[in-house]
Amino acid sequence: MSLYVASLDLGQINDYAALVITQARGTMAKYTITEPHPEIGLPWDVDRYVETMPLTQLDVIHAERFPLGTKYAVVASEMAKRIEKIPKPRYFVLDQTGVGQGAIEFFTYLSPIGIVFTAGQKESSEQDIYGQMSFNVPKRNLVSAAQVLLQNHIMKIAADLPFASVLAKELTAFKMKISLAGHDTYEAWRERDHDDLVNALAMACWMSNMIISTNALEQLGRQRWEEPPGISPY
Repeated sequence: MSLYVASLDLGQINDYAALVITQARGTMAKYTITEPHPEIGLPWDVDRYVETMPLTQLDVIHAERFPLGTKYAVVASEMAKRIEKIPKPRYFVLDQTGVGQGAIEFFTYLSPIGIVFTAGQKESSEQDIYGQMSFNVPKRNLVSAAQVLLQNHIMKIAADLPFASVLAKELTAFKMKISLAGHDTYEAWRERDHDDLVNALAMACWMSNMIISTNALEQLGRQRWEEPPGISPY
């Protein structure tokens, strides 16, 4: 079953806000699960088909930039219209890196899953008092999620898609470098105007992986080293 991710790179007030919408599908795998029999309660083996990793498809089905200077309230209103047109299950991912709580609050009613880009090595998550998830994700992981799908020809961008050529140019210009000190440095990562669509795409790729992995673990009743957070669709 396909899942849809609407990913918004919000940016500063003088930057473009960029939206990428993706459609992704994982790998169907057969698992034998031992669970109590529904009638007699004794253990018995049941075969389940679960959608799990790796992704077999990720199509970019929408890409756009909002005009420079578009107010956050207007972007939020337009996002509501875009999301409503997406089939379910659908998820809304919002870049929360350095834009301030005031800007984020415009989108609260859309139940966004927040992502904050970090320079560290470890991913972490937290849940607010309303049950909404947000993730701190190293830039390395976000970049890698997009790179793997692109290099393995799993990601597809329709040539006739609006802003497809802009996104292709951003992807071409976007390079990850590993310094001699072992730290990641990135060309065109928030250092230029023309990285907003790549940011949105990278978040969509990473979140598609996360959602399918989490759903598979929940279906199989397995435990991670840490309890996986539930990710609710919009």
